[in-house]
Amino acid sequence: MKNLRESAKSVSSACRIQAAKDDTRLLCWRIPINLECAASAVLLPYHSVSRNLSNARGEHKYLHHFLQTMCILSDGDILNYRGRGLLSIEPFEEKNLTPNGYDLRIGEAYFPDSEEHIKEGIVSIPPGKGIAVATLEYLRLSGEVCGQIWLRSSFARKGLLSSLGKIDSGFEGTLTIPLYNSSGGPFELEIGDRFLQIVFEKMHSPPLALYHERSGHFQGSVGITLEQFNKEK
Repeated sequence: MKNLRESAKSVSSACRIQAAKDDTRLLCWRIPINLECAASAVLLPYHSVSRNLSNARGEHKYLHHFLQTMCILSDGDILNYRGRGLLSIEPFEEKNLTPNGYDLRIGEAYFPDSEEHIKEGIVSIPPGKGIAVATLEYLRLSGEVCGQIWLRSSFARKGLLSSLGKIDSGFEGTLTIPLYNSSGGPFELEIGDRFLQIVFEKMHSPPLALYHERSGHFQGSVGITLEQFNKEK
């Protein structure tokens, strides 16, 4: 870690030195270092870095690595990526953005014991029972991003559990999520509640094959989807 910090400091120095060589006015901003690189937030806490990075890029072997490292998209990045067609969330409401993600809502609930589907109103999960819910939002992820989903902590604190994971690059569809009530009483949710946060991550490099080009078993899913329907792959 000591060597990494020393390398990080020299990256910042390389930027300033190169800017001086080019007789370029040094316009710096304080960042934790927001170079599309989350790892550098640990290595370069609040260093001033020249905007003239393109010239310094060839001067230091570590800078290219920092610029290419996988990182989390901020709320501003998400808006930018949507505008560029690199990710899609439909329906989209800007109020559901978080500083580093987006809150997904319940679109539908399914009780496996009774095979009951609920698409409006209150959903009451008995203690010790599980249901499946589908997101209201339909997602499209390009080859430049993947996703990570998290249950909102306000639900987890009350005893709601789930099994969550990554959303592959190239995936599109709604998400079907299992929810289990581990509390001692009924757990009530309402259709339309925000229950998941999705965090988008920029890929370090393009994948050799996207989700739909590998398995793609749930590609294009809409609503509650429990069975793989693209089984030919």
